[in-house]
Amino acid sequence: MNYKLISFLPLFYGCTEDDVKFFEKLGALEEKKYFKDEYILREGCMTKDIGIVLSGSVRVERADINGQRTVLGITGAGEVFAEAYACLEGMPMLVDAVANEDSTVLQLAADKLFSLGDRRAGSAVLKNLIKISAEKNVRLSARGIHTSYKTIRGRLLSYLVSQRSFSEEGDIVIPFDRQQLADYLGVDRSALSKEIGRLKKLGVIDCRKNIFRLYKTGHFAP
Repeated sequence: MNYKLISFLPLFYGCTEDDVKFFEKLGALEEKKYFKDEYILREGCMTKDIGIVLSGSVRVERADINGQRTVLGITGAGEVFAEAYACLEGMPMLVDAVANEDSTVLQLAADKLFSLGDRRAGSAVLKNLIKISAEKNVRLSARGIHTSYKTIRGRLLSYLVSQRSFSEEGDIVIPFDRQQLADYLGVDRSALSKEIGRLKKLGVIDCRKNIFRLYKTGHFAP
């Protein structure tokens, strides 16, 4: 276990390497590896562990009664997942967590974290967890805003505009491939690809795989 790397993760901000070692000795930390498309957590199961991605990425998705899967988000290196379920003891998962690529995940036992009381390291992690959870709630709300548009164009441009503030030098690097982007926006992949082609011809966007460049923002109409 790379204690130094873990101490620099957002969830452990304010903790030292010795603090991380303490968590491990407490039995609160476990490192696991997963292959691409391997399930980490399934819908309906219960977990006491907060997942922290050390390398790779984790796809959070849900299947409807017809087996159609919708990608709700991608959790990248340094980010957490399943924290709400871990904190709400007995709450079954409403989504699946799947390795989006070969990944290493650190599992933090929430019950052991809560047992630390006001110990400095535990308090620091809990404070960070609250902040991270709040940020994720904002992102989830953002998805609702994107999908409120009736057209594929509106949904796509709404998403790209929101992502532009996180990008440098004009390039917007999104965490989705084309199918995952379609799932996230709740649209058909073929229809999305056609709309991207139209917007490129109009000079509104340019793209290469998962890298987009947005030139105009006044094209939310059909």
